Amino acid sequence: MRRHGWWLAFVLAACGAAQAQWEMESSGTTADLRGIDNVGGGVAWASGTNGTVLRTEDGGYLWQACAIPPGAEHLDFRGVQAFDANTAIVMSSGKGDLSRLYKTTDGCHTWKLVFTNPYPEGFWDAVVARVVAAESGDVCDGGSKVILGTILGDPAVHKSNQWDTTTKLSFYLANFEAGITCSKDELRPSASSIFALPAEAPFAASNSVLARLDPTSTYWMAVGTRLERNYPIMPP
Repeated sequence: MRRHGWWLAFVLAACGAAQAQWEMESSGTTADLRGIDNVGGGVAWASGTNGTVLRTEDGGYLWQACAIPPGAEHLDFRGVQAFDANTAIVMSSGKGDLSRLYKTTDGCHTWKLVFTNPYPEGFWDAVVARVVAAESGDVCDGGSKVILGTILGDPAVHKSNQWDTTTKLSFYLANFEAGITCSKDELRPSASSIFALPAEAPFAASNSVLARLDPTSTYWMAVGTRLERNYPIMPP
């Protein structure tokens, strides 16, 4: 008992020390922030509602409001992936073409719309990406820097071609390449073989339901099932 009690006291002390390291900083925006990505060296990016993207270069003491990407004034940016103080992509979530991917290479002064969800009934949930040197066959010439990533979306009827008779719902999975030192971009959506259970979908909250297992190309995805039940109403 004494040993257990000492261990508990140690954990509480450690937690107390960790809590003391948190500091409240002002974001300078009234938007609901949903996505965040830490680059390191004091650089971090955040994203949220109404096309909001923020950037800090001093560890969060001062947040810079980025230019709103074109046509994104009413979009909900739930995912951001940043690679340095100048380069980042943001993903909006919404039905059909409200799911989009934008990129910036000049510190968020300007943005380019790179991809729009091609499925009217689709809904993008998460994005993961990394920067690599382009190889032969990539969208850019060899040696150029490109962003390689994957997008996860809600289940829909994804068909590989016009003769595909698939009627089952499957998760949206698409690989993409977005140029950094070149202007070429390519989205490669494919008919997913990961079929969904009834009412099953990822939770598009803070870009946290998709992860890449380095150094392989294995991905982890988290999904849930919405339960619809009739609960009795308790009297006051």
